[in-house]
Amino acid sequence: MAAPAHVQPRFADADLEAIARAVDDAASHPLLTSIYIEKGFPQLAEGPKWRRTKSFLTESQNQAGN
Repeated sequence: MAAPAHVQPRFADADLEAIARAVDDAASHPLLTSIYIEKGFPQLAEGPKWRRTKSFLTESQNQAGN
């Protein structure tokens, strides 16, 4: 019998925000913009950089089904 597939638990909203804020401190706006474009993520016109990163992480997690 095959072992069941490992399912990665979802990150909580607060964890995604903490990660996004850490990335905001570590990465430049142009770098993040290039990543969003490469991954086909729509650019948000408003809001701080960490909020755009949190949206990107949330959407990526939703698409992965985790």
